[in-house]
Amino acid sequence: MSTISNKIFVEAIDDGSTLHAQLLSDKPLSQGYTSNGCVPNWNTAANRPVVYVDLISGSDRVPANSGGTWTYNGTPIDFANDTRFELVNNYTPLGYPSGVYVPAIRIKANLASNTNVNTDTIGYSGSYTLGGSAVPFSITTFVRITGVMSNGILGLIEFVNGSNVITTKGQKKTMRARLYGADGQEISASQFTTQWYMNDVLLGAGANVTDGGTTYNQAMQVAEDDSLGAAKEITDNAIIKCVFTYNTTSSGQSATLNDTAYESIDDQTDPEQMYIQAVVSNGGAGQDGGGMTLHKGQSVTFRVWMGTMDDSTPDPTWTDFYVRLHKSDGSVVTANIAGLNNVQSTVTTNEMYGYRKLDWLSANNWAVLTLPYDMVKDTFDKYLTGYLKAIK
Repeated sequence: MSTISNKIFVEAIDDGSTLHAQLLSDKPLSQGYTSNGCVPNWNTAANRPVVYVDLISGSDRVPANSGGTWTYNGTPIDFANDTRFELVNNYTPLGYPSGVYVPAIRIKANLASNTNVNTDTIGYSGSYTLGGSAVPFSITTFVRITGVMSNGILGLIEFVNGSNVITTKGQKKTMRARLYGADGQEISASQFTTQWYMNDVLLGAGANVTDGGTTYNQAMQVAEDDSLGAAKEITDNAIIKCVFTYNTTSSGQSATLNDTAYESIDDQTDPEQMYIQAVVSNGGAGQDGGGMTLHKGQSVTFRVWMGTMDDSTPDPTWTDFYVRLHKSDGSVVTANIAGLNNVQSTVTTNEMYGYRKLDWLSANNWAVLTLPYDMVKDTFDKYLTGYLKAIK
């Protein structure tokens, strides 16, 4: 059985060509707010994430055309006056050829506050010249903002070397778990345990992993190939889940606290590619390439299919697609929702926990998921994250 996963909110816009765009970051885009400050503290230079445009034409990494627009929560960023973001010039991500620079910004101040503990968006709209014509694209990523006080801890998955992208055959990726308490301080890896999953299949407990001469605690390693075993082999895109367990004693009372963190790994060496196309409608004709921000009366339909890096033609042998839907606080919604299929399982240990099957349109060879504004607002508290899974 083959399984490939992806996230809905990372919008991959494709106009029928083989142009793939996404926003990536060299550090987790998650921040918690506590009465003692923000964790991690993005006011500190060493903690500041860089968000950059990852653009692939066919199987080649390419730089976007100059003149694109960055947005924060849908509003263009005024870099001359905004104290939270700054442009990063001459930025070459890991895996790109030397001298190839991509659009990038740095978050240089805390975004979480006592009035901002939901989900923020960072977006980029630009173009790439393909075959003599400028092909526009629009991409969005989410910044998870949460109040650590809600459950007492905040867990993060951090990629060693700062990249979640596999760019060469045989490459391995090491992930480490980092946990923060309500006091804003990082909790030692010796004080908590972790369980790691890939595409909802248990990989095992966190362990000591040595990468580049440094040993990381509560870590897990996966690979582009089966050198670490078939269970740890990445195909196209995989969703990584880390479950944190922290036993604490306060005022003589013992308690067990849990938190769950999610990240994705993108294997850009595999020919398989999950395509995601968003069509935003206002009760009439939809618009390809619409953003994820919905206004009252609108809905967004996601078309999902499998193709290859070089050919976006839908592969009709992939017909089973599923989605697991989360609220802004990360909780899974398992209740029946009008207009959507019911979940496959409500048992948390089941691999299909929370997943709903998408409707398959055989005439197009793609699956569809339609999310109206009112559903996103009322059922998901205005912010929805979806984890896609294709099974064959």
